[in-house]
Amino acid sequence: MYNVPRYVTNEFSFGPGILYAGVAGTTPLIDTAHDIGGVRSGASFVVTRTMLDVFQGSPAVLVKRYVTAETGILTVTGIQWNFDNFAKALGAGVTTADTLEFGGSMEVENVALQFVHVNPAGHTHILMIYLANGQGTLTIPFGDEIHEFEYAFAALATETNWNGDAIAVGRQLFKIQRIT
Repeated sequence: MYNVPRYVTNEFSFGPGILYAGVAGTTPLIDTAHDIGGVRSGASFVVTRTMLDVFQGSPAVLVKRYVTAETGILTVTGIQWNFDNFAKALGAGVTTADTLEFGGSMEVENVALQFVHVNPAGHTHILMIYLANGQGTLTIPFGDEIHEFEYAFAALATETNWNGDAIAVGRQLFKIQRIT
């Protein structure tokens, strides 16, 4: 055979995962109380590094790049009405089991997030965002299809992990771990 890349089938992966949300500064427990509930397949984690390009000469050629911003955004799509999740996505709000009241606060609530995905080979991938904020957007659809609620969270830099241990520079936004 020609033009067939080398691959390891145990590293193929597809399907959803489970998002656990907890109090900032603590490890989100892997239990039903911290599970955000039913989600559609297709969660995504987008890491972006904004570059400052330095050019020299004529014609100008790229000689150096500096990073001026880094972001990590985790997005999942929920499919069940959950006012606590709505408040987390907005980064604010006062909830009870049956109400969400919102508006008038400049503060943004911090959360800790742990996204757990198990691939077909049984390897567990864990995305740990030690400190995050909801992106501040919530769309509540009403229609004939299943209602979908997109939750997006931005990773914030922090100097400590959930155990209170110091995190070195270059590791302060998130951690992804694979357990085989």
